[in-house]
Amino acid sequence: MPSERCGCCRKFISPVDGARCNKCNVMQHRTCVGLPARGILSPTWRCPECKKGEVRDNRDDAPVRGRSSAITDDFIQRGQPSSSPTSHTSQREQSAKTDITNEDLMEELKAMRFDLVNFRKEISGLKVEIQTCINRIDGLESRIDALEKCTFVQNAGPGDFNKVINQLKSDLNDRDQDLLANDLEVRNIPEEKGENPTHLIISVAAKLGLNLENRDIVITERIGGRFYNATNSEGPTDARSRAIIVRMARRDLRDELLHNARVRRSADTSDIGVAGRPVRFYINERLTKINRQLFRLARDAGRRNGWQFVWTRRSRILARRKPGDAVVRIRDENDVFNNIGPVTNTISLVLYYYRYQIILNYQK
Repeated sequence: MPSERCGCCRKFISPVDGARCNKCNVMQHRTCVGLPARGILSPTWRCPECKKGEVRDNRDDAPVRGRSSAITDDFIQRGQPSSSPTSHTSQREQSAKTDITNEDLMEELKAMRFDLVNFRKEISGLKVEIQTCINRIDGLESRIDALEKCTFVQNAGPGDFNKVINQLKSDLNDRDQDLLANDLEVRNIPEEKGENPTHLIISVAAKLGLNLENRDIVITERIGGRFYNATNSEGPTDARSRAIIVRMARRDLRDELLHNARVRRSADTSDIGVAGRPVRFYINERLTKINRQLFRLARDAGRRNGWQFVWTRRSRILARRKPGDAVVRIRDENDVFNNIGPVTNTISLVLYYYRYQIILNYQK
């Protein structure tokens, strides 16, 4: 703890920060007497008050040396130049040297701008690398998902595969049936050479009480192969006319024509411009090959097991044992066997087997 006071400012002083006069033995702050904060003092150093009365060259009228010169003579620096004004440039010159010019400032700004441009380039490269890492992670996730699916398929049993295959077959069949939503199938109209199927369908619709125009029909054509009677003495002739498929422009026209045909079940080919004796024609919904085979199987099973009604509505196969009973929908052959009953006739079973094989080949 400092125990002495400065002789100038009367504040407590530490021996490290003070200088003791060799004459009056008074401790004073170095800053108070103009001395540097660090350095070694001369053993003969005296404070300014004691130096006022010193006589120079043994003359009473000799002037007292100034404060700066006294400090220069009495203060000894080790390895440092003297701090007197004569050993340094003037304060004005030093400030002129240390001032930053405009040119130096512009150079610093240019260097900072160059550093910023380089920093931006580094950030852009870092962004590209991060995006590359993200893409690689996404690729790894997709590969992991694929491996998980493969593992699930490998662990699946035969029953699971059969369920998936049957579901896919059913979905494909439903999709194909939806594409035929505006189609009808007209059967048992005699076929003539050079006939106009569109004109025949318009005449049939007029006979059933529905007036159609050419713009109401998208397409009409006969489908299937010809059936010839080779036993005729006059040569091979058509044994059975091919069916006519009709695609209506609107579904409401298709439904109305089908409804009128079911109401007038006894309509025949008279007065529609067909040569020959009148025969009864039939108009039904157009089904896919799988649904057509299933509908025939359901009718055979219903005929054998006493089911009175088996029909289609909006491409759905429906069955009813007798009036007042619940309606059963037939979706596959299992529904036929479980709801209607088996086809007990051996010939029907054989036909069903071959039809089922045809269906499988068609799906492949």
